[in-house]
Amino acid sequence: MRNADKIARMQRLVTEGLESGLSDRSMAESVEAARREAMVSGAGKPPRILPRHELPPADIGALELRLYEYNRQATGHDDGKGLAFVALDAGDGLIGAVAGYSWAGIAEIRQLWVDEAHRGQGIGRRLLDAAVAEAAARGCRAVWTASYSFQAPGFYEKAGFRREAELKDWPPGHSHVVLCRRLG
Repeated sequence: MRNADKIARMQRLVTEGLESGLSDRSMAESVEAARREAMVSGAGKPPRILPRHELPPADIGALELRLYEYNRQATGHDDGKGLAFVALDAGDGLIGAVAGYSWAGIAEIRQLWVDEAHRGQGIGRRLLDAAVAEAAARGCRAVWTASYSFQAPGFYEKAGFRREAELKDWPPGHSHVVLCRRLG
């Protein structure tokens, strides 16, 4: 029996069950039996789990969209937007960026980077300030971020962020710091 035939059979079982007044449990048992039969014959094989340790950005984006769709349905909040600013040099080369999103009255900064040759010039602070200002303009109540202890938690604290959590030994010998800046 072809896969399409098996799917049609499952749909018929449900329809017949509804028409004959079968209980939800009886219909579920019938459909489950048909599903198991389809899997045994190979037409409805269970999914394979394969390693894909270097997912391309497009696949990660698709995953994020699926998670957003679930979150949107679960909470009723449908206002998710990307939040990003870039710093360009005189030749339009990328020398810094901040990226994250806003959703449900909260913003999260997921990445902030400045090219090593341009650090110490206030570019990171300008990027951060731009992201925070945009989050405030969108009506966000808070901006969250995370930083390892060897990265820049002090940078965020100087910009008004407070440590909300510190996860010790992540990575070993260091901490993973979660920070938040409450907005007006």
